[in-house]
Amino acid sequence: MKTQAYKDFFKRYEDFTLTDPEQAGNDHLYFEQNYDSSDAVKLRKQQSHINHQTQVCEHLHKDHPAGHSFAKIASHTSNIFQKPPHHDSENHHHVRVHVVPFTIFDNQHYANENLYQTQVVQKMIGGIIDYLNHNPWAKFTIPNTKYLYKYFEKNFSEDDQVSIMKLLKEKRLFVAGNGWVDADQTITRFESHINQIFVGNFYEQVMLHQNTSHARILKEKVAMSLNSFGATQSMAQIFKTLKYSGNVIGNVPQNIRSWLGGHHLYEFSHGNLQTHILPETRYNSSVSCGEDNSICCQFDFLKMAKYKGAYGDCEAEVTDITDKNISLKAKIFAAQVRKKDRFFHNRHEILYLVGGDNYYKNYKELRDQMENFKKLQDFYDRNYPSYKISMKFSTLFEYFNTVKVL
Repeated sequence: MKTQAYKDFFKRYEDFTLTDPEQAGNDHLYFEQNYDSSDAVKLRKQQSHINHQTQVCEHLHKDHPAGHSFAKIASHTSNIFQKPPHHDSENHHHVRVHVVPFTIFDNQHYANENLYQTQVVQKMIGGIIDYLNHNPWAKFTIPNTKYLYKYFEKNFSEDDQVSIMKLLKEKRLFVAGNGWVDADQTITRFESHINQIFVGNFYEQVMLHQNTSHARILKEKVAMSLNSFGATQSMAQIFKTLKYSGNVIGNVPQNIRSWLGGHHLYEFSHGNLQTHILPETRYNSSVSCGEDNSICCQFDFLKMAKYKGAYGDCEAEVTDITDKNISLKAKIFAAQVRKKDRFFHNRHEILYLVGGDNYYKNYKELRDQMENFKKLQDFYDRNYPSYKISMKFSTLFEYFNTVKVL
């Protein structure tokens, strides 16, 4: 789009409201028909290598890192985290790990959308809600509103709906700012990105029992672009204009990640928006703790033998944390975290995503993951002088809010 078109568009949407709630319902149906059908899978495949962002922004230049929007923006802007990175791996400084449990609702491997909702999503969200209700220290992040609202809408129990509303208000159940669906290559029109963000916020307001006569962007929003297909400077402008706190971007091509890592720019200002690039090859738990995937996957407890490979395998045996092995587990985890810390300017605050596509299909799976990390958190608290590491169950907003004020 031309510069003037940007100005006109943002001027029009700066004070955007849905004065007619019916309009949100119409948009809801529009996105249902266009992005929830079986054709959506074909659309994603068809558009992943072509001009899938025709009216949003420049195409990703994967073969030329210096020309890529991330690299260009990062190399011409002051880093938002001013303190130089440390390069020592000794236990000389404090590191805090923000453990962010999350799941991605991904229906592309299911032939029937209704089957996915009734047999998979209902159990996933039910287990998440149940676990959060029984464990006040726990928190959970989901990327968009669609499946949570559908669960909310179909739950006829008033207690369940009140429970969801309470968790949302307490920010222990955190809905990232993607909107109704993910802001990726399946949405090819600039205006559609804006509309679906407002639709998602509208239905979150419904779940919060707030006045919906004027739809607005709720506070404390963070974009979660775990596929980099739509992560352009234009999308950063949209999120910044809508007052988002930051953006997490995953699945960035290897050469781009290498360039950013070499310049300690995994976190930078992209279109004046705090941006965190995941340095790992994927966005699931198996690779999130540091450089060595063969170690990190040992802390993805859904890879234990009892789950029979449902979440993939690990080169090493994955076991629960016990009193006998916790000292060794804490030592190898700490070493990985400190290696990861060297690549960031954020004053030793580490974002650690714990989850992946369709993770936590029931209460038991979430319990196994969370309670193992709770043991690790308690161990570091008891032995802080030796490790100088602390762990905090967090959300994406809490992480960005922490690094912003440092």
